[in-house]
Amino acid sequence: LPQDRRESLRAATSFPAHILTDGGRRTPCTLAERSASGALLKVVSAASLPDAFTLIVGHSGEIRDVRVDWRQPDRLGVTFA
Repeated sequence: LPQDRRESLRAATSFPAHILTDGGRRTPCTLAERSASGALLKVVSAASLPDAFTLIVGHSGEIRDVRVDWRQPDRLGVTFA
């Protein structure tokens, strides 16, 4: 099994959110896990998303700049900037 390199524990969530790119494109996603330092996002297609973007969490209106640490076809692991 790969070693877990997270800086803090993550809690499971299921909140609607949006990815906002520098070009102004909004892409829906789901905030699936969250910690003090980052999050797991579920997306339709991770390949088309940039390595850094703004995350807007729908239930709270929170806005965070994030950096992509890893990607799978339908998931992104991000760190809060």
